[in-house]
Amino acid sequence: MKIRDIFSDLPTLETERLILHKFTLDDAQDMFDYASKPEVSRFVPWEAHRSVEDSYNFINYILKQYEVGKLAPWAIALKENNKVIGTIDFVDWSPSHYRAEIGFILSKDYWGKGLIVETGKK
Repeated sequence: MKIRDIFSDLPTLETERLILHKFTLDDAQDMFDYASKPEVSRFVPWEAHRSVEDSYNFINYILKQYEVGKLAPWAIALKENNKVIGTIDFVDWSPSHYRAEIGFILSKDYWGKGLIVETGKK
């Protein structure tokens, strides 16, 4: 299995409460809603988004990663209303060594509800 095989056609995954799917530009407002909060972006390599355009540009970057089959995040969306509340992805993945590191970002409104544990089980 190669990284390109997965990320060039990133599958949609479902959990009990969530849908993990490829980002689309329609997700920019939802991303801005959580990525604009300094406490959410505190431990990531980018600054809090200052405008919806920042989120739009970031999603464009993600879409290019999908196109070339590189590591890129899934959008974490609530099943009940399809609102994107975060991301989960492989920060580093070495299939030949059976090793991966998962990173995530989650809207502060959903901290402490077990959602990241739920996504990680998928």
